[in-house]
Amino acid sequence: MPQGEPLSYQEAMSLVLTESPELAAARAKLAADRVTIRREQVEWVPDIVAEGGAGYNFEAKETTATAGVSIELPVFDRNQGTIRQAQLDYRRQQEEIRRTELMLQQQMANVYQQYLTALQIATEYDRVIIPEAELAYQELLESYKANRVDWPTVLDAQMDYFESRLTRVQHLEQVRTNEVLVGGYLLHGGLMTAPGPTPPGHIDAVAKPR
Repeated sequence: MPQGEPLSYQEAMSLVLTESPELAAARAKLAADRVTIRREQVEWVPDIVAEGGAGYNFEAKETTATAGVSIELPVFDRNQGTIRQAQLDYRRQQEEIRRTELMLQQQMANVYQQYLTALQIATEYDRVIIPEAELAYQELLESYKANRVDWPTVLDAQMDYFESRLTRVQHLEQVRTNEVLVGGYLLHGGLMTAPGPTPPGHIDAVAKPR
């Protein structure tokens, strides 16, 4: 049986909502989207471009130098479309965090229910079912030795006893499996395929030359 008191549902839920790597990644993405908005808001500011170079005038047979300064004035294109797209990405990521929180809450509720049910059944087998099955088997075995029952009856009782012990082990396995899921932030399936590519509407999916 598990050591100590059963896991607290409130503590388990609090742990997964504060320490989950899935939520940490989603929150980090939100911070990156916030920076992207700021970058796009300032990137339209005119850039000063300085150019220089050296050449040779074959007619005058002398070395020449050129220099120039230009400034880009975005009179019509102030990057409004990209800024809007970055803002929408930020809002979408806010909703993604909320979706992830709700998904984790639902998963935790299911896993905890399975954990608690398996623990209660395993405890009942430990406390009542296995001791009674063992006692019935021992009594029938003694009755067989006294020629009061047939051997098949003893075998049936022995089978019931062994099956009850096996069932207890199976429920303890479920207890431990769900215990690990709860303590491990509900992470499982380490060999699952990676998430899909960037969605078509995302700012990173649309190339815009700078």
